[in-house]
Amino acid sequence: MVVIFLSLTAVFFILRMTGNPAALFVPMNVSQTSLAQFAKEFGFDRPLWQQYLSFLWQVLHGDFGQSLAYRQPAMALVLEHLPATADLALMSLALSLVVAIPLGVAAAVRPDGPLDTFVSFVVISLQSMPVFWLGLLFILVFSVDLKVLPPYGRDGFASYILPTITLSTYTLATFLRLTRASMQEALGQDYVRTARAKGAGPGRVLVRHALRNSLIPLVTVVGLNLATLLGGAVVTETIFSWPGVGRLLLQAMLDRDFTIVQAGVFLVSAAYSVTNLVVDVLYAAIDPRIHYT
Repeated sequence: MVVIFLSLTAVFFILRMTGNPAALFVPMNVSQTSLAQFAKEFGFDRPLWQQYLSFLWQVLHGDFGQSLAYRQPAMALVLEHLPATADLALMSLALSLVVAIPLGVAAAVRPDGPLDTFVSFVVISLQSMPVFWLGLLFILVFSVDLKVLPPYGRDGFASYILPTITLSTYTLATFLRLTRASMQEALGQDYVRTARAKGAGPGRVLVRHALRNSLIPLVTVVGLNLATLLGGAVVTETIFSWPGVGRLLLQAMLDRDFTIVQAGVFLVSAAYSVTNLVVDVLYAAIDPRIHYT
């Protein structure tokens, strides 16, 4: 709750520092009377401390106000765009894990081998590629030249392929590098040598002993990345015209639509808080030595 409160407070005052949004939503030649009426309608004519207290009171009652641009409830608009972002985030996260964990484990088993060299090359390549460049390249190749995949929108399974791969590239590289490093460290521990000395098979040693004990760093990073993705992958959603939270928040910031930005920040803060709680619970499930009192 403290994280959410501080995030909302910071965003509230930062947005107000950009000026009165009334001038942006009314015609340039409008009279001062109409401008004042608009400011009064949305409460921008009151002192800042009164606006802040009113904002907190509304938030406590689940009311984030009306969107200045759409004239609809701000939180309802954010929640309307959330399923698109959640689908994209979960699919890209799943793709990253399905590829990263087996490759990372295989590379750690034979360090400095051909596969380990290939994995290192993949990690460096993916982390050095800007997401906007990669997304545009995919559109150019698969949509413009080959005409096999749609370049934008969210309509059917085919429309998920390009944005999912684009969004998963950086997280894939991060998970792959972390899995490889954690597995290499785990395979050198005494408990792994003891398990081998007791006659445990290679598969049991890898999965039951080494992999399980190397998952905690990966779970932490996965949780942080999931919360970020649920907050909206702004660049990816913008490139592919994806109707998600990230694209909505970007447009709201450009329009200075305060209420949508505040509702979006609340959603992102809540996602981080819930994800951190789930990660803490998973720690105890993965490692029996961790207990919460």
